[in-house]
Amino acid sequence: MTKTKTTPKVTFINYDDDDLLDTAAAAVVLGGVSHQWLELARCKGDGPRYIKVTSRLVRYRMGDLREYLKKRTVDPEVA
Repeated sequence: MTKTKTTPKVTFINYDDDDLLDTAAAAVVLGGVSHQWLELARCKGDGPRYIKVTSRLVRYRMGDLREYLKKRTVDPEVA
């Protein structure tokens, strides 16, 4: 029997701006990008702001994820 990976349930209304999310939850908030995309974005200096808690532990503030999405919003009348 194979195990299936479940996607964590995350919504904007469940979190305050200062709440910390792991990479998998942050990927869901960002519209379902992969956690690998977030890891790559960190290496390239791209993507949302993050907190490096230890050398191997990264967290994202919900407010930073919201801000990242706002900055990437495109107005079709201007584009």
